[in-house]
Amino acid sequence: MLKSRGAERILVLPQRAPVDLSRLLNWNDFSTISASGSASVPGAHRVTPHHFANALLLCRTLAERGHRRIGLVIDADHDHRTQHGFVSAVTWHGLNEAAHFFPPLITTRPDPEPLRAWFDREQPDVIITQELSAARNCARQLRRSLNGSVRFVVTSLSRTDTEGLAGIDELPEKIGSAAADLLASRVERGVRNQSESPVSTLLAGQWVE
Repeated sequence: MLKSRGAERILVLPQRAPVDLSRLLNWNDFSTISASGSASVPGAHRVTPHHFANALLLCRTLAERGHRRIGLVIDADHDHRTQHGFVSAVTWHGLNEAAHFFPPLITTRPDPEPLRAWFDREQPDVIITQELSAARNCARQLRRSLNGSVRFVVTSLSRTDTEGLAGIDELPEKIGSAAADLLASRVERGVRNQSESPVSTLLAGQWVE
């Protein structure tokens, strides 16, 4: 259908869970850019948030504001989709720059007991989660307020729905614009998905108070 309509280019948007799209199409027939690390497309270049840099900015900003026990709670699928960038940055910061370090909690099921045990053991004064819905769920399981004595911040902050939380704006408009520009340049040069070494363009986000 795409070929019959003369489609030459495909922009792959972020997926809710990691997905392998290699068998979906003959990708060599198209110029393709993925605006996410969540979809695996053979030969496609990527434009994605710089998850490691964003998480490091988050940790350093929190430390500047006096937080000494910075904890990360992240879903295992999201950790895989972001190629462990958040876990790596929080761990690096904890081992090299932070006043205290304790391992992030990578969750694999909705059972709240591992989260509560981790919280009681590590006593974080701030908890990093991936987005507002994850922060709400984490606070509910810990029976705490989002804006209580333990602070919650997010790695992907929506500008329209923050509930007073701080975090990182991943600048999705700039990611989409960069992906579209890169796709257009590949079409102009007649480049299809035959690159043996796909290139990843990483865009750093901004702290939002």
